[in-house]
Amino acid sequence: MVRHVIAALVVLCVSASWARAQENVLTITAASATVHKSPSDASPVIGRAAKGQALDVTRDVGDWLKIAWPLDPSGVGYVRENTGARGRQTAAGQAAVGAPSTMAARASEPARRTELTSAEPLASADTTERPRIGRSTPPSTYVARPSHIVGLGGRMQGPSLGVGASLRAWSPGWLGVQLEVSRYSVTVPLDPNRMTTTQFAPSVLFTPTDMLSDYVWLRPYAGTGLSLYRSTLATPVVGASVSDSQIGFQAFAGAEFTAASLPSLGISVDYGYRRFSSPFVGFDLGGTSFAVAGHWYVK
Repeated sequence: MVRHVIAALVVLCVSASWARAQENVLTITAASATVHKSPSDASPVIGRAAKGQALDVTRDVGDWLKIAWPLDPSGVGYVRENTGARGRQTAAGQAAVGAPSTMAARASEPARRTELTSAEPLASADTTERPRIGRSTPPSTYVARPSHIVGLGGRMQGPSLGVGASLRAWSPGWLGVQLEVSRYSVTVPLDPNRMTTTQFAPSVLFTPTDMLSDYVWLRPYAGTGLSLYRSTLATPVVGASVSDSQIGFQAFAGAEFTAASLPSLGISVDYGYRRFSSPFVGFDLGGTSFAVAGHWYVK
């Protein structure tokens, strides 16, 4: 009896998986669907699919779908699953593709599946022409990347543990900026005094390239900038404190990770060097440092 139940469950699971695998077409039901370079809202936009367009699905990636996208050099793109309805290619569609009418009809059907609007189908006679949106709409309208992507979050940095807020913005190209406000508390063994420092650090970021996969988007980067420090030394013995300001320098390199399951969150780690001349002897924030940051990206 138990074996029969297990066998039935296996059959049901396999049947469900097979049925899902056969749903290899996504028909766009939204006004339009944004096609991304990778399964992340923070990744570059490489095109848009119009309402009613049928897209060939090659893989499920969480709540994203990997689709065939001939307009990109890689040949693939990613769209949100909730922008359309999943289904199988109908028998009529298969008959239309394989109908023994004319060579022109067979050649024009695949091109019709990849056009971005239904304003005007591609000419079947010109088999060397790349898929295009339509003569009345310039292709650049559909491949424009967002002007900037801004992330707000927090940052932890050592070796003297500091916490703070961070703002990071990327341009459509390879440049970005970062603004960090952190606070540190430094003590020295056998010294009752304590130095607290607030750091204000604007930096310029450079990213050479992106590393994309179905599940992770990795953006390596390097950055450099000035650091403005406001330090206060508290002396509990005499109940007094003294403050001073300094200008420092920092340089760092690291990488930012974004997962397909949570595309708006970027986690970054970097290793760097800070040059800081402390106004108080024995209290120093300079040298090498390791930082972990998280940014929630909005457009």
